[in-house]
Amino acid sequence: MDSVVVIRSDTDSGPRPDSAVMISSTTAGGAEDIRLDWLAGASVVGLTAGASAPPAVVDEIITALSGLGPLSVSERITTTESIRFGLPKEVRH
Repeated sequence: MDSVVVIRSDTDSGPRPDSAVMISSTTAGGAEDIRLDWLAGASVVGLTAGASAPPAVVDEIITALSGLGPLSVSERITTTESIRFGLPKEVRH
């Protein structure tokens, strides 16, 4: 993998990617944050998103990445989360 794009919002409280362990990485909140010149020359670009990333944003970023040339997309599920969070009692009906 030559580069990694991490989809996250500025308000995401999760850990930031450690760019020291990646060849090239950037974070994006949406397709408007993708600068193809950052990824020029990469033959493989990884794309990762947390559970809170809207599928539409992931799709928009994949479309933006197609500006690099022919695109092949494969999904790899590395973990399945089963934790469910209940609503706070203040907002339950």
